[in-house]
Amino acid sequence: PAAAAIGDQMLITGTGAGGWIIAQNAGQSISMNATTSTIGVVGTVASTAQFQSILLRCIVANTGFAVVYTTNTVTIV
Repeated sequence: PAAAAIGDQMLITGTGAGGWIIAQNAGQSISMNATTSTIGVVGTVASTAQFQSILLRCIVANTGFAVVYTTNTVTIV
């Protein structure tokens, strides 16, 4: 989302073979363990399996998100 408060959470679950990809807004990034996506609109996080889920939590208002849980590995760019 373009606006998120610290602590806001988002759950994404795929519904088919195509999987999903999270496209970031300007200035945003997503971190998982020691890996962080490229900041801004070129950064992405994508599923690697059909029906995969991911739970994200906002850790910096509007711009910083952390992976809380995922059902499989993800591709972070």
